[in-house]
Parts: sequence; C-alpha cells; structure tokens
Amino acid sequence: MQKKKIYAFVTAAVMVAAAMAPVLYSTSIPECEIIYQSKKDYAPTLQCSGMVIPSSASKVSLSTPLFVKQTYVRNGSYVTKGQKLFDVDREKMVALAASGADDGFAALEGEDFGKLVSVLGSMDQTTLSASVPEAVYATDNGTVVGFSAEDGAILAANSTVCSIAKGSTHQLRLTIPEDQLGRFAIGSKVVFSPVAYSDREYYGELNDLPANVRRQLTTTGYKSVADIYVTVDAADEYLTDGMSVTAKVLLPQETGLNILPYEAVSQDEEGEFVYTVENGHTQKRYIMTGREFDDGIEICAGLQDTEGVVANAQAVKASGELVRVH
Repeated sequence: MQKKKIYAFVTAAVMVAAAMAPVLYSTSIPECEIIYQSKKDYAPTLQCSGMVIPSSASKVSLSTPLFVKQTYVRNGSYVTKGQKLFDVDREKMVALAASGADDGFAALEGEDFGKLVSVLGSMDQTTLSASVPEAVYATDNGTVVGFSAEDGAILAANSTVCSIAKGSTHQLRLTIPEDQLGRFAIGSKVVFSPVAYSDREYYGELNDLPANVRRQLTTTGYKSVADIYVTVDAADEYLTDGMSVTAKVLLPQETGLNILPYEAVSQDEEGEFVYTVENGHTQKRYIMTGREFDDGIEICAGLQDTEGVVANAQAVKASGELVRVH
C-alpha cells in the first residue's frame, strides 16, 4: 500500500514537471526589444574662424573738377546703382571757365579756386559741356561711406567723392579647409560672434566664391585652406575692423537621415554592427555609420529602412543566440 502511494506521488510530480517545462524553458530565454530606424532632418554648419575687415566697396571718383549744386545723400545712406548722389552746378562752372581768374569768384570760392580755374580755363565751351555731367550717380548698391560733397562745394579733379560699401561698412574674411569649398555657394548665410564679445551674434552672407586658396602651416604640417568673404548684414559700435571672430556657415539642409540610438550599435575589431533577429535567433549585421547627434547616430549603409534591430546590443551575448521578441 505504501509503495502505491509513493508511485502515485512520483507520477504526479513528473506530470507537473512535464507540464511546467515549456514555461520554465521559455522564461529562461532572454527577452529583447526590437526598434527601427527613425528619420531626421539636419541643418549642418561649417565651423570656422576669421577676422573683420573693411567692406569691399566701389569708389565714386571724378576725372574733372565739379561744383556741387545740391546733394541728395549723406554718410550712412543706402543707395542703389544709378541713384543720384548730387547735382552739378554746370552754369557756375561755365561762368567760371569763361571768366578765368576772376577775383570776385576767388573770394566766393575760397582757397581751391586757383587750382580749379587753371584746369577749367584750359577747356573750351564744347569740351566743358562734354566733360561736365549734369549729376553724379551711385556706381553700385550699398552704403555711402566718406561722402565729401556739400551744397556749393568744389570737388577737385581726380578726387574720390565717396565709397559705396556693399552691405555694411564691414565684411569677414574666414578661413576654411579647401576640401570644404564645394559644400556651399554664394549667398550662403553666416552667423558669427566676435571673440571679444562672444555673447553678441551677427549675421552675414557669403559674397565671394571661388575664394583664394593658399598653403597654411598647422601643428600637423601644411594644409590647403581657402579665404572666403562675407558681407555683414548690419553692424554696430561693438564691431570694428581687425576683430577676430568665430563663425558658422549654414549649409544646405539634409532631410530623411536614418538614425538609430547609440545603445543599438556595438563595435568589435571588424567594425560597427547591430543585431537583427531571424527565426528567433540574433544575427550580427555590420553597418556603416556617419554623423553623430544627441539622440543617435546616422546609419549610412548595411541596414534596410524596414529591418528591425535589437534595442540594446550589449544585452546580446553572441550572434545566433535564441531570444524572445516583444
């Protein structure tokens, strides 16, 4: 009787163990989460440094002496190409040429009269009419700098009336590696700050491409660099020529980059890899990565958009491991 009881107990225990075996086996298999690549838009920048220099400017110069009748601009005025800067007093110049060294005119016109009358006196009426314009006009779009004309003033021959600075009165000369020239074009936007005032931010636009390429000595040897020039949109009293600046050139936006979290990517002596899961077993897949971001790393090759990977590559012991997916 006692043997029958023992036999029944053992039989029951075996049956329970057999029933629980699949559950125990299942719970012993590591569980992993599968994730997929996300899409990211990226606005890259090119970090560089340089210096504030005087703006490129076109000069408004005179070949003959002129009498100013009325001015229409002043220093700091923004003008467009062909805009009138001042009217010329042609009648007064004709009268002066006809009168010659007239003491009355000399008293009115001041010390420059003697110099001008010698030039004007050598012109006949036909030459004078052909040589003397009715007005002087802006030679370019930009800001008027160094304007020397005043109503009633005399401007000497071979003098500069003003310069017309493109953009503001400053520009930047930035130095970049030569191999980066192809990443942007004229018109690319630039954000910069003076080293002396790092909390102040200014904006500009690339105005010269291709740029001057030269060899520069660095701590690792000579390398080819390029100087590019940037028109400053607006300046203030803090920005002066000769200042050193740090700058970012805004490059064309890139869309739809494939990104995975850093935890999903591991590395061995052969390169970077992820784990995929096929038929319940992990499979090591070598990939090519690119740029790094705060939220992950770019996947450039080796993985299709629709393929899932193990979220935490460090949790996988080896390729071929049996795992449960959730």
